[in-house]
Amino acid sequence: MQLELVDCSQNALNNIVRAGRNCYQSQSKGYEADVKLVKALITAGHESPLEFGWAMFHVKGISRACADQLRTHRLLSFTMMSQRYVDISEQEFIHPFSALEFAGESVKDMEQSQKDFYKLLVKNGVPKEDARMYIGMGMSTEVYFACNFRELRHILKLRLDKHAQAEIRKLARWVYDICLERWPWILIDISAD
Repeated sequence: MQLELVDCSQNALNNIVRAGRNCYQSQSKGYEADVKLVKALITAGHESPLEFGWAMFHVKGISRACADQLRTHRLLSFTMMSQRYVDISEQEFIHPFSALEFAGESVKDMEQSQKDFYKLLVKNGVPKEDARMYIGMGMSTEVYFACNFRELRHILKLRLDKHAQAEIRKLARWVYDICLERWPWILIDISAD
């Protein structure tokens, strides 16, 4: 898995604070006061000003199953490599961490047979969008996703939880680490441990 922060709002704190201070028509009193305001908004549950900050990420090497979990977040903007237009026969499979010791060589045979059957179908005129139905959810893909900081906080709260599936928890941890470095003030009540 590879994760990259592609783009983000350049003045996220300023934008959030301006939106937050609009209610009271108050003025910014500097960086420390602005961070304090954002933390107060989060603590009070008034997170709508956080929608004025956003981030865009690119992730490669996640499974279709993990990508589907991301897509359940309806406020997340999302594009994924198309299995309809791209020949997926040479894509790698992503293995669940919990099954690695049991998978062994038999899983490689199963993966190869899926790829071979896919190639056979396409070679014989079956459209890629139909042939892909015989490839498992472990097939790797790449995704661009973007969201505002309010939604990002929501995603991190759910996907960092110990009950979340291991692959998406790993992705959430990497996103968390980027946020911790760039915007630690949005994570005051979120832990990755």
